[in-house]
Amino acid sequence: MGFRLTNQSYPKKTLRLNRPTWYGILDLAVENGWNPMGTAHPEWWLLPGEEALAGGGPSRGSYTGGPLGLVLLEDALNLADALEQALLAYEPEWQRFRVWGEIPRLGDRGGLPSLGAMSCLVDFCRMGSFHIEHLH
Repeated sequence: MGFRLTNQSYPKKTLRLNRPTWYGILDLAVENGWNPMGTAHPEWWLLPGEEALAGGGPSRGSYTGGPLGLVLLEDALNLADALEQALLAYEPEWQRFRVWGEIPRLGDRGGLPSLGAMSCLVDFCRMGSFHIEHLH
């Protein structure tokens, strides 16, 4: 299906992306200098004054699977910066028109994401931290 991104501070602000678009955006961001920090998970957050969790702390979470993950503010802003660089260098690729009823392979990530999707995500990232939910 795809992914739903939800702003941490304003849960009614959401962005829904299909799988090829989200994967394409992540690939493009990395190619343009984004160094992903990994997502955080809600159980890792402690209230002020609480003891640290046993087990050495959190590991980096995924942007494409697993449980709900939180993209932290710094990571979201870095993602937006990389996508802005990608927008400046954007050169659309020709893609073969899909025959009606043709289903893409599961591993098929498609071509470059659209300018609209990239622009929306840049604005969304500039609003702050956001949750990633994998829609099945």
